[in-house]
Amino acid sequence: MTLADLLHAAGLPSTGASADPAVLARDVAAIAYDSRRLTPGALFVTWRGRHADGAAFAADALARGAVAVVAESPPPVGVTAPWIAIADARTALARLAVAFSRRTSSRWWASPARTARRRPPTS
Repeated sequence: MTLADLLHAAGLPSTGASADPAVLARDVAAIAYDSRRLTPGALFVTWRGRHADGAAFAADALARGAVAVVAESPPPVGVTAPWIAIADARTALARLAVAFSRRTSSRWWASPARTARRRPPTS
């Protein structure tokens, strides 16, 4: 699923990601909210916590291969990566997870192995 497709399915603006179509065409392999567990190709979602602002970990997430950052705050100085600023990151994470899991589950349900099991036996 591309970044543009995921943002659209979740109802989030894609204008903050970048005007560059190449950025919006990047494939999103996962969604992460912990930069230490992020895998390359993931979309990093961050918010302000009680003790820290997750945006402070965006540079680490980008160094680990994040395709973009979704955050409640503007990008820190020096970060030029695709950054989507939104009002409520927790709600955005939920919407992104639903959109991403629908893509994943529909691919699983339509797999040839599952389809073969649902077909009535031929005699």
